Amino acid sequence: MSEHEFAEGPQGKRPRSILTRRVRQKLKQYVTVFLFMAWIGFVSVWLLMLAQDHDLIQNIAVVVSSFIMMCGLVGMMWASTDSSAERHAWRISVSILFGTGWLAFIVLWPAFYAGSYTLYQNVALLIVATVTALLANMLAWGSTASRDMQGGVRQVGATAVVFIGWCLFIAYWLWFEPVDLIWERDVAVGIMSMIAGVLVLAAIWLPYGRRHGEINGLWVIALFLAWLALLCVWFWFFAEPLNLYQNTAVTLISLVITGVIAALVGRSREFNIRDLSFD
Repeated sequence: MSEHEFAEGPQGKRPRSILTRRVRQKLKQYVTVFLFMAWIGFVSVWLLMLAQDHDLIQNIAVVVSSFIMMCGLVGMMWASTDSSAERHAWRISVSILFGTGWLAFIVLWPAFYAGSYTLYQNVALLIVATVTALLANMLAWGSTASRDMQGGVRQVGATAVVFIGWCLFIAYWLWFEPVDLIWERDVAVGIMSMIAGVLVLAAIWLPYGRRHGEINGLWVIALFLAWLALLCVWFWFFAEPLNLYQNTAVTLISLVITGVIAALVGRSREFNIRDLSFD
C-alpha cells in the first residue's frame, strides 16, 4: 500500500505521525552532523589558541571530555527515536546526561585540579561524583520499579539509601581524615562502616525474608561478617609493621581461607539435605 493510499484510509492521522517522525529523524541527523562539526571547530580553536598554555595531559583531557559531552547531547536527542522507549525518553536523557557528565568529570578533574588536593580527597570527590550520578538515575527510574514485589520495593529503596549513606560517609572520612591516623587504621574504619552497613541491611531484609520464606543462606552473611571483623582487628592492631604488599597478601590469604570454610560448610549442608530426602 502506498503512502498516498494509506493517507486516504480510515486511519488518516497515522501517516501524518509517520511523516512527522521521519521529518524529526531527518532533523536529528542534521543536528548530529552540526554538533560533530561544532566539536571539530571547538577542538581546532582550542589547539590553535589555548593548547600552548596547557600540558599534553590537559589538552588530551579537554579533547576527550568535549567529545564525551558532544556524544551525550547526541544521545539525549536520539533517546526518543524508538517508539517503544518514548515514554521513558526523559529518564534515558537523565541517565545519559549524568553518565556523560560523570565521565567528563573524571577526565577533566585529574588533569586540571587533582594536584591541589590529597589522594584521599580526590578519591572522596570521585565517590561523591559517582553517588550523584547513581542518585540521579535512581530518582529517574525508581518509579518504574515493579509493584509485584509484595513490599520489596521499600526494601530496595532502603538498601539504596544505606548504600548511598555508606558512600557519603566514606567520602566524608577521606576528605576530613584525621592526620594522626595511619592508613591501616583508615582501612579498619572503612571495614567497620561496611560491617555496620551489612547489619543494617540484614535488619531491613530479614522481616521480608521471614514473610516470604526466603531466609536461606544466613550463615554466608555471618561468615562474611566474621571475615570483615577479623580484617578490621588486623588492620587496626597488627598491620602497621607490615608494608602494603604484605597486608594485601594477608587479606588474600584470609579471603581464601574464608572461601574454603564456606565451601566446606556449604557442601556439608548439601549432604545433610540429601540425607533427609532419603527414606
